[in-house]
Amino acid sequence: RGGQDLGEFWDRHRFQSYQGVSVPGYPNMFSITGPYGFVLGSYLWMIEATSAHLARAIAETKRRGATVCEIRQEAHDEYFRKCLKRQEKNFLFTDVCAGSNTYYLDQNGDSPFRPTTHGEMYWQNRHYNLDVYRYSTASVVPETVASTAGESV
Repeated sequence: RGGQDLGEFWDRHRFQSYQGVSVPGYPNMFSITGPYGFVLGSYLWMIEATSAHLARAIAETKRRGATVCEIRQEAHDEYFRKCLKRQEKNFLFTDVCAGSNTYYLDQNGDSPFRPTTHGEMYWQNRHYNLDVYRYSTASVVPETVASTAGESV
């Protein structure tokens, strides 16, 4: 929205997303491998789970006759707070890993892995409350989209 670059947003505000899929302020943008979406282990399970999540959001958007789907800030913030709290018990933040030079921790000292089990990830991506998203109808095509519509990738 407004041409804000996601990388710059994450540089300023830490890596974050709702279940690894959605970031507030970025309507209709869904990620398969976003922060706090991946549980250490099977990458394929994560792709399957986040794909199910975004498929539900897109289907609900269509069912409501909407054209815009955006994660609500409150829902995102609650999920992010829970992730940060739960990751405190992660082995990466224990004395076992103290002083380690690991790529599992980012520049903020966060580990943007989803601090749940595979079962929780699987269930939560398929059964989240659909009202965590805001659904609306765009009245106009944003100028940045209209200006780049003819460009090739």
